[in-house]
Parts: sequence; structure tokens; C-alpha cells
Amino acid sequence: MYDMWSYWVDNKEWALFRSSFLKTKIKNGHYQCRMCKKFFCKDKIQVDHRLALSHGGMQFWFKNLRVLCKECHRVKTKADIRELRMSGVKQFFSML
Repeated sequence: MYDMWSYWVDNKEWALFRSSFLKTKIKNGHYQCRMCKKFFCKDKIQVDHRLALSHGGMQFWFKNLRVLCKECHRVKTKADIRELRMSGVKQFFSML
């Protein structure tokens, strides 16, 4: 069972890890989306897991992360979900 304490600790740990990752990716005060190649300020970007956690990707590994703008991240996440549906992985959707 996943309790609230574990959820908070994991989120705090992720926030610290995400912050460390983003410090390595800033260029002249902006971040470049790895898909569309445009530059954005921090509030317009998101950290994406190249190999989605639902596909077995590792959460706390810099090489599995990249910076995406919110729109590209939405498109990529939608494609990940579509791929899960096509592969017949129903366990993922039962958790939603």
C-alpha cells in the first residue's frame, strides 16, 4: 500500500533530483525543448522520462531524463499511453 508519507517523501526526493537535473540544462536563463528545439523559461518546461516509468524507465537517472516544453511533453505522454494500450498492458490503466 502506498501511504501519504511515502508519497510526500518520494515527491520531495523527485523535486530535489529534478532541480539538480535542470541546473545542468539551463542556457542563458532558458531551457531548450529536446523535441521542438525551441527555448522556454522554467515555468513553460517539464522534465520527461525518455523511457516512461510505466515502460520500466528509471526515475532517478539523469540519462533517462530530458527537457520538453509542455506541449511536446503532452504529445509524448499521449503516445506512451497509446503504446501501452496497444501492447495490452492493462495493469497501468487500472492504477489511473
